[in-house]
Amino acid sequence: MRRSVLAMLSAFVLTGLAAAPALADSIYGTPRQYYSGYTHVPSHNYGYRTYYFKPTPDYAGYQHHYVIYPQHDPHHAYYYNPETQAYWGRCPSQCHGQPLYSLLRPIHRKSSLAEIPVNRFPKPGPLPVVPGAQDNTVLDLAPDDTPVVAAPAAGALPTAAAPPAGAAPPPGAGAPAGVPVANAPPVGAPPAAAAAPPASP
Repeated sequence: MRRSVLAMLSAFVLTGLAAAPALADSIYGTPRQYYSGYTHVPSHNYGYRTYYFKPTPDYAGYQHHYVIYPQHDPHHAYYYNPETQAYWGRCPSQCHGQPLYSLLRPIHRKSSLAEIPVNRFPKPGPLPVVPGAQDNTVLDLAPDDTPVVAAPAAGALPTAAAPPAGAAPPPGAGAPAGVPVANAPPVGAPPAAAAAPPASP
């Protein structure tokens, strides 16, 4: 009886050890990639999340990009690299579990959405790899709790214009109840003009 119990315990421990690497995405036991919560920035007419990732499993800490949700285009989320200061692709803002992504060719990656004609974004296809990854780990999409924030009402501050220096938007302006609001995005996130649509002719 004692031997059978010991055998069962040994099998349980070995099974747990064998499964451990599957639970940890990196050698540090931390996720390979994850997203922050959504924050709305009324002064810039967009919301954003921070996308944290490890280019390799043995990368200590995280690199980060931003996922921008412009109010003029509530149907898409745009990925922005703060190091190159350029957008590199987009996906539907609500993917419903589908692995869809439009990866821009390097020549079409620009610092402003107004500089990227809509037809430069290819038809949504497979997910790209995690930025800088050499092991074909694919990017995981953001959570499905992103709110759809309506564009400013007619007569409001133009989308492409920045607010006066030091001006703070009304608390919660344009954001659904319960959505965190910030007066400005973090350092490295695109300025308001970089997330604005092309100017009307």
